[in-house]
Amino acid sequence: GGHGLATAYYLAKFNNNLRVAVLEKGWIGGGNTGRNTTGIRSNYFLTENAKFYDHSLKLWENLTQELNFNLMFSQRGMVSLCHSSSDGERLATRYNALRLNDIDGDTLTLDQLKIMLP
Repeated sequence: GGHGLATAYYLAKFNNNLRVAVLEKGWIGGGNTGRNTTGIRSNYFLTENAKFYDHSLKLWENLTQELNFNLMFSQRGMVSLCHSSSDGERLATRYNALRLNDIDGDTLTLDQLKIMLP
């Protein structure tokens, strides 16, 4: 899958003398990662996780050019809705963690959300 391909790619990229083989029962990238919509995000609560996934996201941003192969990577936003005051408190905590980790995020009012997603 995607993790195996990434491991093989970066092993080969950073170890010039290493020969890496990828064995796949179907076509390369034909598993869940390639067939389904894959979410690549960095909005994690713990600082260590946020930094790791934010770095991973940055690697994806240039991978199409680096491989000279269209990965159809397209960055989109994500919306989390609050249905109760406790949801709002949890989302505010998560938003503050994003800001502390220098990860982009915004809070929207209901009116702003209606304009953005009519």
